[in-house]
Amino acid sequence: VGWRDADFLKPIITVGVPYTNIMPCNHKMMELASAVCEAVEAEGGKPMLACCPAISDGNTQGTLGMRYSLVSRESIADAIELMHEGYAADGMITLGGCDKTVPG
Repeated sequence: VGWRDADFLKPIITVGVPYTNIMPCNHKMMELASAVCEAVEAEGGKPMLACCPAISDGNTQGTLGMRYSLVSRESIADAIELMHEGYAADGMITLGGCDKTVPG
């Protein structure tokens, strides 16, 4: 998967990415995350992606999916925390798109 023994001696930096390809404010998040990962590597760290859900008010408005938009913030925060703590990472950078795709 691209990790070498020496990578585990570097600070592991969680990069929290709320990504989906269904809404404009999050569809380029993987490009931004790649740039962040390159910067982390350039500074001597090892980035670890923590991808998480992204629910849009605009896309779900007027549907049953609207029930999931607001509470998805907690799921985003939980998903990033789960990855960060589960892999005992040393630091964290989180990205946000729309107002509902920012960790709560």
